[in-house]
Amino acid sequence: MHLHDILTIALVIAGAGVMALAIRLTSRILKLLQKGPFSKHWRMLMMLMSFFFIGYIAVTVLLGTGHDELIVLLAGVIFFCGALFVYLVVYTGKLTIKDLIETTVSKETLESVNHALISAQEQAKEANRLAFSDPLTHLANRRLIDEYLAKITASTFRHKDYGAVLMMDLDGFKAVNDTHGHEAGDAVLIEVAERLKHMLRAEDAIGRIGGDEFVVLIHGLGDDDKIAKERVTNLATRIISTVSKPLNFNNVGLAVGASIGIRMLGLEEIDKDRALREADFALYEAKKGGKGHAAMF
Repeated sequence: MHLHDILTIALVIAGAGVMALAIRLTSRILKLLQKGPFSKHWRMLMMLMSFFFIGYIAVTVLLGTGHDELIVLLAGVIFFCGALFVYLVVYTGKLTIKDLIETTVSKETLESVNHALISAQEQAKEANRLAFSDPLTHLANRRLIDEYLAKITASTFRHKDYGAVLMMDLDGFKAVNDTHGHEAGDAVLIEVAERLKHMLRAEDAIGRIGGDEFVVLIHGLGDDDKIAKERVTNLATRIISTVSKPLNFNNVGLAVGASIGIRMLGLEEIDKDRALREADFALYEAKKGGKGHAAMF
């Protein structure tokens, strides 16, 4: 047997191996093509596969009879059919998958699923908002304030970067409710919340934890005790002044005052419950002293 015969046999065997691997890897696509709008492609592929294997049998026969020229020609035809087969499998496979998606999942269905996903996301966001915010003022509720405060108390003590808890109660709020009704009272609470949000920093936390009781959590006041206390006292004074400005409700002027209790953070290691309790005690002292001012624990 000549060298070129050996090379031809090796080439044909290698081609057969590659073809067998291609068929194995694309067998699922071939099954998809067998039925549906691409069945004609499947028949074409089967014909190519038949020519391919018939060609291999013919090459084997020709190798035994010594027809070298015919072997070269037939080998070229076989490899052309093999390459065409692989190309068509890949191409029609893409078309089939696309067609399956378009026919089994309509545009309306996709839009419906997309709408359902968006709706579910919005509902999850709303549920999360309701779990952590006050429904009237949209400020943080007691649960969220507890989480913020636990982090702030730990951070301020560890870094000696002072913070503060400001507990605020509205003076004269009950009189507004009794005289003008609960709608007027709600309007006051909403307006107070808006005023607090506009005058405080984005990193500060503001919450409503009771009927007319608000909490402000401040941090990042620096490491100087005296300066930190001065800043908090000035802030409390400005809050009282801002909250005390009258607001208009149905052409009626409503006015409330504010008293604030302050508990500094960072001087010692305390938990959140103690911080709130002592801020509340300072608030009690502020009210007992005549209302409309701030007292520090």
